[in-house]
Amino acid sequence: MPERTPVPPKIPEPTGKTRTDLITSYATGTPAHVLARGHRVSDSTMATWLRRWGAT
Repeated sequence: MPERTPVPPKIPEPTGKTRTDLITSYATGTPAHVLARGHRVSDSTMATWLRRWGAT
């Protein structure tokens, strides 16, 4: 039986001030991939969050 690749823990979606700061940073021109790196999430996860929050 092949070994299963461990699944990394799901990073919770930021809330409150962190979320506001991310939206503000994105709105002022910081690329989403830079924000994603700072929060240790994938570019697609950050893009999903920004879309969900209405920042895009």
